[in-house]
Amino acid sequence: MTDAHVIAPHPVTMTPHAILRACQYMDAVWRGEQHADGLVVDAPDGAPPMAVMVVGLGDGVVAQLAGSLGEGGSDQAPTDPTLRVSMVLMDTLRTLAPTATPDETRVIALSVIAYWRAISNASIEDVPRLLAIVRDTAATAATGPRQWPAWPPTDPPGPPRKLM
Repeated sequence: MTDAHVIAPHPVTMTPHAILRACQYMDAVWRGEQHADGLVVDAPDGAPPMAVMVVGLGDGVVAQLAGSLGEGGSDQAPTDPTLRVSMVLMDTLRTLAPTATPDETRVIALSVIAYWRAISNASIEDVPRLLAIVRDTAATAATGPRQWPAWPPTDPPGPPRKLM
C-alpha cells in the first residue's frame, strides 16, 4: 500500500437518515446508555453497519477540513499534518468498521468523537451540542445526500442551546 493510498481523501455521501441513525448511536454511546448496542444489532435491512455510518460522519469532517485547507479534490498527498493524520485515522477506522463487533463499534464511535473534539478544541461538555448540530443538519435536509456543514459547526439561528 502506498502513502498516497492511505491518505487519499474519500468522498462522503450519507443520506440524512443514515446521519440521524449514526448521531443517535453516538449520542447513546457518549452518554453511556445501555441501549446503544441494540442500535448496532437492530439495523434495518439493507442498512450499512453502524460502525460504517459512524466512520462516514468522521469522513465528512475530514472532507470539510480538507476543503477549508484548500486541499480537497487533489490527487496529491495533502501537506497539512493535521489533515494527513486525520486521513490516516479515518482510513484505519474505515478498514475496521465493516466487521466491527458492538464493542468495537463503541470504540470507533468514541474515537470519532475524540477526533472531533481534538480538531475543534471542543470540551467534553460541547459533545452533545456538536452531535445535535450534525443531527439538526441532517434532519433539515430534504432528500438525498447532504453536504456537510462547516466544521467546527456553529449553532443554528435562534436561542442558544442548553448543554445537558
